[in-house]
Amino acid sequence: MSFYEQFKFVNWIRMEKFKDDTGKLDVMEITERILAKEWNQPQYYFPTYQDDAVLTTIEDTNIQDNDELYVFPETREHPEDIRNNSILKHLVVDIVEKDNGKQNKYQRKQKRQKPKQQQVKKNKNVQITVSIDNKAEQ
Repeated sequence: MSFYEQFKFVNWIRMEKFKDDTGKLDVMEITERILAKEWNQPQYYFPTYQDDAVLTTIEDTNIQDNDELYVFPETREHPEDIRNNSILKHLVVDIVEKDNGKQNKYQRKQKRQKPKQQQVKKNKNVQITVSIDNKAEQ
């Protein structure tokens, strides 16, 4: 039973006791009424007695334990192990090869585009060098 069902059940028992003060107890009738969930009505949300100690001791069983609130991290594998053991490793290898090919192509392009310096004239003590930017340096 949930917390609220327990609450209503206790209040229903107290109301029935209050209504029938004759002292007679028909177990079969009470059992039938309990099974018919006659007690599961909204009017039993309100306590029969003010500051009822029994109602304050009812525990909510739906509350999660604090252990369930924590997130425990999974163990992480090293990316190299994933690449080597994955059933999709041929896809990873293809991607890595493509990336390496792009890097090599980029590196070759960078080598071709290095600034070139040309020696124009040599004098006895002074050497004049001209860079691609057409600026003279001494």
